[in-house]
Amino acid sequence: MSSVSAMQPRGGYIGQILEVDLSGGQVEAKPLDPTWVRDFVGGRGFTSWLLWENLAADTDPLAPENILVFATAPLAGTAFPMSARTVIAARSPATGLIGDSNAGSHFAPELKQAGYDLIVIRGHSPKPVYLWINNGRAELRDASHLWGKGVYQSDQILRQNLRDATIETAIIGPAGENLVKSACVMISRLSTAGRTGMGAVMGSKRLKAVAVRGHRDIPIAHPERLLQKTKEMLELLREDPQIEEGRMKGTHFLLSYFNVVGDLPTLNFRLGQFESVDQISAEALRERGRLQRMMGCYSCPVHCHRYSLIEEGEYAGTYLKGPEFENAVALGSQSGNADLDLVLYCNMLCNDLGIDTLSMGNFLSFSMECYEQGILTKADFDGLELTWGSKEAMIGLINMTANRQGIGDLLAEGLRAAVKEIGHGAEQFAMEVKGLEECSTDKRYDYLGGLWGFTGTRGADHLRAVCSHFPQFPKEVARQLFGTEEAIDPQSTGGKGPLVKYHEDRATTADLVGMCKFFIWWSCSWENLQARIRCATEAYAALTGFQLEEEWWNAVGERVFNLERAFNVRQGLRKRDDLRILPRYLTPMPEGPGKGRAIKVETLTALMEQYYRARGWEVESGIPTGEKLRALGLESVAEAMDVVRETVR
Repeated sequence: MSSVSAMQPRGGYIGQILEVDLSGGQVEAKPLDPTWVRDFVGGRGFTSWLLWENLAADTDPLAPENILVFATAPLAGTAFPMSARTVIAARSPATGLIGDSNAGSHFAPELKQAGYDLIVIRGHSPKPVYLWINNGRAELRDASHLWGKGVYQSDQILRQNLRDATIETAIIGPAGENLVKSACVMISRLSTAGRTGMGAVMGSKRLKAVAVRGHRDIPIAHPERLLQKTKEMLELLREDPQIEEGRMKGTHFLLSYFNVVGDLPTLNFRLGQFESVDQISAEALRERGRLQRMMGCYSCPVHCHRYSLIEEGEYAGTYLKGPEFENAVALGSQSGNADLDLVLYCNMLCNDLGIDTLSMGNFLSFSMECYEQGILTKADFDGLELTWGSKEAMIGLINMTANRQGIGDLLAEGLRAAVKEIGHGAEQFAMEVKGLEECSTDKRYDYLGGLWGFTGTRGADHLRAVCSHFPQFPKEVARQLFGTEEAIDPQSTGGKGPLVKYHEDRATTADLVGMCKFFIWWSCSWENLQARIRCATEAYAALTGFQLEEEWWNAVGERVFNLERAFNVRQGLRKRDDLRILPRYLTPMPEGPGKGRAIKVETLTALMEQYYRARGWEVESGIPTGEKLRALGLESVAEAMDVVRETVR
């Protein structure tokens, strides 16, 4: 199984897990199992394995039996760039599938420097508490004075109470306390672990926050070699013009690009272009003086985080990091909103209430279209008129959802649950995949999106595959890796299964070592991208002292992705779920560059089976084969899938 030697790592890991029993009010440090390091590396690998090992198929996501895991990654806390991600995971209350969310900032380095690689939280506290971790010491403290407060105020109070403005925090807002299934976790107020409802899991455990202070050094097996690889990566990043564009404009720059190609969700995915895109673009943010400064995560030279401030007018005092591309879509074009300041204010409001902006954007646009079609009325929204782009509607519905007031109580359960209650054809306007509200790309745009949009292990996802690299692949590389040049033609079905698998495996390993997805996304050339992968692999080897095989990067990603698929299959996921096409995607795009494009059932079926074959899964069921799982060293997982296969037959 092992793709690294079986020796103990000599660097990169602290070697400690913090186990927290909320029911008993106990905290205890335990040693990190070295086989986890060997087989799952860190980050999302650790969390996926812990969920597999600890949760039964019928575990209620909001019950004490669900575990909540905060995981760091090996490169976090070092000088190696773009490597400071934190993964927060549990069984998702939004989907019932594997749930995890990934955030940048400084939390993961701080947690490692405080003495822990992982926090595993079990049980349910009888009263609101927060977890305070201070340089190897941890305790649960009363959080009754924080319960009911927004993220911004809670963060400020914690820093004052702990007498340290530099601590790192992970906090839920009222949405998490109210068990809104799309509730997020805010990292040090401004960064977001947004997807799959991890805030609701924290709320169910009555855990308001985690606060961390740490000053310890991270052990490094070969410091000089790691320094050399750090310099090499910095040079590779400087060589790439896409990194410069990302540094100047953040992900927000994608808004204009997607609008040009006709892939910008507009009016609840009805259209692929927004006529007012220039009013909410990255350029508009700078021109209107809302952009204050550029910042980066821990040890990152890209500085793609743009801090925005509104100093005057109706929304004076609005301050946030962003908007990111996804937020500008969800709270802008998707909802028919052309007011940049309203986008910023609603983004900050979601952050303070602790609700995922992507899900909330879908709730808004779904509600607006149902209102337009007469399925829902003013009476359903407590007198609000849900017209496209209405500030009263947007602000009102965000507050109603986070606080479970009126129809917000229904939306708080997610779109899949809401349409069952609403009826009258509302399901044709609900944009969700496997229970998770859609991300901000229209899957009708090309065959690749029409496949990876339905294969991610979290549900609707824009980060599990990151498949937007057609120009990077030379034709000879496409033939070698995917069997055909057609793989890099966005309007051809050929080779898409192997291509999606390839990207998913690479993106997974990025989550294991703690790398930002821009590390494998913002790249103009195949050569530069390959050099980055080699450099990061060699940096991990220098950090840990492991000897790595050449194919290590994709191999370990494949292992974890298969583990997550097996988890979902154990929860009841089947091929029919992969092939469930949203009604909107069956309808041809009415205008723009994508006019006439739609997803066809027979095409998606053929693509999905092509993907299953590339993955080594059963074509008839979508279940990973025992042969594949055993080849990946997942023996116990293979045995569990054998049992599932028998029940399916």
